[in-house]
Amino acid sequence: MAWLPDVLDEHGPAARMIWLMHEPPTGTSLSSANPASAEWGMAVRRFQPRLVVSGHDHRTPLRTRRWQAKLGRMACVNTGQTCKPPLDYAVIDCSEAGEPERIEVPAWGSTEVLDR
Repeated sequence: MAWLPDVLDEHGPAARMIWLMHEPPTGTSLSSANPASAEWGMAVRRFQPRLVVSGHDHRTPLRTRRWQAKLGRMACVNTGQTCKPPLDYAVIDCSEAGEPERIEVPAWGSTEVLDR
């Protein structure tokens, strides 16, 4: 992960707005312990993006009945789902230029809202 700070510095505050990740970062109730995503979990805690959106781990959100977790000001959401219809989706409304006042992520029958 030696390259990550340079990328974040190059892109400024926008690089800390929304991170899209295949697997949820480890250390939340949204994923089981996975050594492959432990490094990303450390990066998320260090750089504190406003929102982390992931999937991949389909069973943990169903087992824990949680698809979102707050880590301070930051929110993590796991929109992974089963292969059974109907398929769920999330629409992330973040339309302002710069840092938005509000981000809404509806999924799994409820909405995660991040206000500045």
